[in-house]
Amino acid sequence: MKLFSLFRKPAWEHSDAARRAEAVSTGSDAVLLGKLPDLARHDADATVRRAALARVDDLSLLADRARLDTDAQVRSFAEKRLRQHLVDAKVDIAQRQRQVRVLDNTDLLEHVATAAPESSLREEALVRIQRKGFLIERCTREADPSLRLTLLARIDEPTALDRIAESARKTDKNLAREARQKAMSLRLAAGDTKAIAQRAEEICVQLQHLVSNRPADARTQLDNMQAEWTKLTPAPDASWQGKFQGLSQTLRDELDGVIHAPKVAAPVPVVEVPTVEAEPAPEMPAEPAIDPNRFDERLAQHIELLPSLDSAASVASWLKKLGGIQQALGTLSEHEQAELALARATIGTAQDRIKAAADKLAALNHDVHAALDAAALAADAGDAQAALTGFAKAEALIAALGANAERGLAAKAKRVDQQLAKIKNWQRWSNNEQRVRLCEQIEQLPEQRLHPDALLTRIREAQTAMAKLDELEGLNKEAAQANGLNRRFRALVSRAIAPAKPYLNQRAEKRQQGAQQLREQLAAIEAELAGNPAMPALFGIQRKLRELFDGTRDLEGRERKALVDAIKAVLDPIKARIDATNTEGEAVKRKLIAGLRRELVGADADTGRRLALDAQEKWKTAPRLKRALEDQLWAELRSLIDPVFDKLRDARAEENARFDTQRADARAALDTLKGLADRLDADATASIEHELAEARTKLDSLDELAREFDRDYRQALKRIEEARGRSRTAIEHQVRLRQKQLAELLSGSFEPEARDTLWASLLPNLDVRSRAAWQARIAATVEVESEHLAELSDLALQAEMLAGVESPEADKTRRREIAMARLAERMGQG
Repeated sequence: MKLFSLFRKPAWEHSDAARRAEAVSTGSDAVLLGKLPDLARHDADATVRRAALARVDDLSLLADRARLDTDAQVRSFAEKRLRQHLVDAKVDIAQRQRQVRVLDNTDLLEHVATAAPESSLREEALVRIQRKGFLIERCTREADPSLRLTLLARIDEPTALDRIAESARKTDKNLAREARQKAMSLRLAAGDTKAIAQRAEEICVQLQHLVSNRPADARTQLDNMQAEWTKLTPAPDASWQGKFQGLSQTLRDELDGVIHAPKVAAPVPVVEVPTVEAEPAPEMPAEPAIDPNRFDERLAQHIELLPSLDSAASVASWLKKLGGIQQALGTLSEHEQAELALARATIGTAQDRIKAAADKLAALNHDVHAALDAAALAADAGDAQAALTGFAKAEALIAALGANAERGLAAKAKRVDQQLAKIKNWQRWSNNEQRVRLCEQIEQLPEQRLHPDALLTRIREAQTAMAKLDELEGLNKEAAQANGLNRRFRALVSRAIAPAKPYLNQRAEKRQQGAQQLREQLAAIEAELAGNPAMPALFGIQRKLRELFDGTRDLEGRERKALVDAIKAVLDPIKARIDATNTEGEAVKRKLIAGLRRELVGADADTGRRLALDAQEKWKTAPRLKRALEDQLWAELRSLIDPVFDKLRDARAEENARFDTQRADARAALDTLKGLADRLDADATASIEHELAEARTKLDSLDELAREFDRDYRQALKRIEEARGRSRTAIEHQVRLRQKQLAELLSGSFEPEARDTLWASLLPNLDVRSRAAWQARIAATVEVESEHLAELSDLALQAEMLAGVESPEADKTRRREIAMARLAERMGQG
């Protein structure tokens, strides 16, 4: 090892940035590897910092440099490495999770949520993301089913849930079902009339299924449906209300005392479609070439019969005849072969259709057998209600089958009907007893002095029960009206309701007035709409129409339905226009957000600021959407522009901090300059050049703040120059005084020590000629002592050297010695 290598700095500390960068990129010294984080943070050159970041795997350091480095390229490089490491399975998962929990870069979080190989890390990133559009997208594309359900819980837009359900319909049925259920729940909670009507229909279908099958937990299911029905707000239309009340009452009546008989499954007949293959045609001698466009009339007519095939037998006959025609024709033309191939494809479709129809008929016949068997078993068990219900179902199915009913079904139905004859008679007697009780209840109503609304409720309940009895006996409208107990019931109802008629008439009049007011308000709204109002006004009109819709709840019957239909006729076009505007505005704003996200990638601070401001201006001109959607998209835009402005604020804060530091240095330098002037005033011989040079160097380097301190700087320099002038004047005055004192001293007797002291104080302030003149005068007027002769001779030679005067020939050798001594002294001092 060479000696100088011990004092040489390592290459990564070299003053040349290129040398440092090369050393940082390739060096393997342990000391260098330990200094890489410090170099990545604090090295003055961006190339060196980037070279250090290329060898650093600390996610915290990469995130810090991606946010805070002063160079845009270094920030971009650090963010790129951070992006790679966050989704690299080779990097410790705990370190990546810690970084994701503190990460505030939305783009990086979305990258992790999309590309991370671990579902737990993706979940950590998704928790930090609030952008609804991204969450909706990941809900359908996320690989982990449980994480998809977690994302679904964070989405509360019915339209977004509908898109998720449609997208996951074939890939994740569980997710699709949960999305549909949640969308329906949200619409029901918001009072969406279409959703309420749809749910009401679903509940009635489920209730109809319970009525038909009556499972063991039918009563529990009915109670649950009843509870859900009461929660539907606003209440479903009157048609659904009536259907639900009728089905639920029917089921409750059937469940009272019902014994669940086992169902006997009848064998399902299988209809097989025979296929007839044409017999191979005998070999024929070669015939002349056939016209490729020939289409034999027999084959054409036979193919035309295809649409009329409606049974397996007709299909088999058609195929058999086809084989005969082919055998007769022998070789087929190209056109005939093409038509025949199309016909065979069509016959396959016909066979499938016939088989499906046969399966449906078999299922219907099976249902008839099952209903008749259930009715017979219920009759044997003494369950009249179940028996009559089952037999009524069987009769309806037989009527639907018509001529397609199996042989023996009519006879079987007749036997069951005879078996039920006694039960029907008993049912009729039991129903008459119930009619009598209902008449007695109505007859007692006037004595109870009920409120008219309560009275009407009791009467409606009794009328419903009476209609149920007529239905159980199978009475049509004419037969029900002819029944004596029914006539008595109607008379009692008229008598019971007579005292409440004034109140009811008054309420009806009041409702008519309310309906008239609603019509007038609706007409005013229609007139307002005729002026083609702008979109903000449409939201107010929509709100008014919904208030009108709520006002129809006090109306009843046809009046309410007519008004509701009229309001919907006005409201639906408004909703369509608002939805169209929302769709258009959403497309415009999503396109704006996507374009801004794309343009911000790699943009510097000034470009990002310009893009963000331009996006805000364009946002103001875009159509305004519904509040929830508008807030969601605005949050997405803010997630893009806020980091831009945050970076600008940080850069501005750094710049201000730098300016503050420079400003403080400038003020300190100015204070130093003022102090130098004061020092010269206090001591004319004071040395200020070094401090003056440092202060001027600091002030001259303030390019950006030069104008702010220029005046003070010039005034400080001017004051120093003035102080210098005063110091020179003071020194000259002192020199003149000392010269006068020296002259007075030399003119009389004096002490050599006094002379030497005075001469030593005067010598530094004399110019060359004055110094030589005074030395000559001293030599001429003073008696030189032998011991001082050499010293005086040297002084004279120095004076001659300073004055540039030739010395005598005898003293030239001594003059050279003095010159060499002075040169050696200066070289020794550096």
